[in-house]
Amino acid sequence: MKINDKSDKIEQILSDKYSKKVFNIAYYLTGNYHDAQDLAQEAFIKMILAIKTGLCDTNLSIDSYLYKIIRNLYIDSLRKKPKVEILSLDEPLNEIEGEGEKMELIKSSLPDPESVVEKKIQEDNVRYALKQIPLEYRMPVILCDIEGYSYKEISKILNCLEGTVRSRIHRGRKYLIKILSNISGEKK
Repeated sequence: MKINDKSDKIEQILSDKYSKKVFNIAYYLTGNYHDAQDLAQEAFIKMILAIKTGLCDTNLSIDSYLYKIIRNLYIDSLRKKPKVEILSLDEPLNEIEGEGEKMELIKSSLPDPESVVEKKIQEDNVRYALKQIPLEYRMPVILCDIEGYSYKEISKILNCLEGTVRSRIHRGRKYLIKILSNISGEKK
């Protein structure tokens, strides 16, 4: 589906087709369930306004354009945040994910509870490691390794050369390996 495909039900089409993908990208960027919801919602609003006003990049597919919007919104949010993060003593250190996701985990749990716990720990470690690498490497790694985009598609989304994408992914993966090996070394 290309951006030129206008419809009266554009909000519903975007929501049905892209909401999960957009939320996943937002979650991997923010590492926070509620921030990811806000970022995804803001991206959809911007996308709908861009389509309705005709101010969108028609050379990109809708999902590529949405990811570009998410990236820019996330960078803007980082600029607005204070440099020092203030933690509330009333909230738990490990943020609890949404209720629906918990129910989904219960319904689709594996027969072996240990493997479910191990998988959750690995996912948490990867999310933590992704948050630690610089944004210029994080976004290409997420788009390539998690969302499955090609180098060419990522270069369009990030508006940079394909060679730059390849080097950022390589460096991002090196960061991830280093951080994840440090995490596994601490647990032993």
